[in-house]
Amino acid sequence: MIAPPNNASAFARWILKYPIIKTIMGPAGQELMDQQYIEKICEVPKSGVMIIAGTKCLNINNPNSWISQTVLKRPHDGTVTVEETKLPNMEKFITVKASHTFIASNSDVIKETVEFLKNKSKLSNLSMQ
Repeated sequence: MIAPPNNASAFARWILKYPIIKTIMGPAGQELMDQQYIEKICEVPKSGVMIIAGTKCLNINNPNSWISQTVLKRPHDGTVTVEETKLPNMEKFITVKASHTFIASNSDVIKETVEFLKNKSKLSNLSMQ
């Protein structure tokens, strides 16, 4: 999981109190505010999950990050705090210096993801033998 709002989003709760933003974001944006809703629609994996969270809280190319500086507790990626990404049964958890908008294209994220999936594949193949 890359920068997931697993525990809802404080930034979404803050910004969606403005009616115009709420209208623009629509129902999908509003779902990010509600921890209970997220738990209802997303089953928490029991194991085998790697979570990567970003810590680059300000990025000129991420408009959310301009506003979130006074809203979110650090560390955060401009949209989601590191704590909001965590799950109870994480197999692996890492942070990278990347903002939310561009975290998926970060070279460290790609490297870590490929390595994690390769290791999972090896373990899966061993258990099938």
